[in-house]
Amino acid sequence: VYSTYGKVLITRYGSIYSTFIAMLFGFLLYLPISFLHNDIANIPLIKPVHWSQIIYLAVLTSGIAYLIWYYAIKRLPASSVGVFNNLQPIFTTILAIIFLNQSVSFIYIIGGLLVIGGVYAAQKF
Repeated sequence: VYSTYGKVLITRYGSIYSTFIAMLFGFLLYLPISFLHNDIANIPLIKPVHWSQIIYLAVLTSGIAYLIWYYAIKRLPASSVGVFNNLQPIFTTILAIIFLNQSVSFIYIIGGLLVIGGVYAAQKF
């Protein structure tokens, strides 16, 4: 539903505006929850290094990722693009291995191969 409706928004308004609307909508949905959990009270405890991490997550892994997502949705069927969302944990793991020296279990490798196989099958067939 998200990808299909997103395609309508992109066609009408473009990917940058559609990304802004998606981010704003997500923020507005989370805001009441943050008040319920008193997250606002923790803001003064956030250190500068943590702010840089939050900005990285907001700009790169969310903002740029949404732009790429909407760019792809505009040019391809939503069902074709949507299946690639399943690859996100695999790329996250690869980056964790490279930058954080994380180890990966055998079962995770099997799961990753099944995901890759599923994405391949969904695109091929």
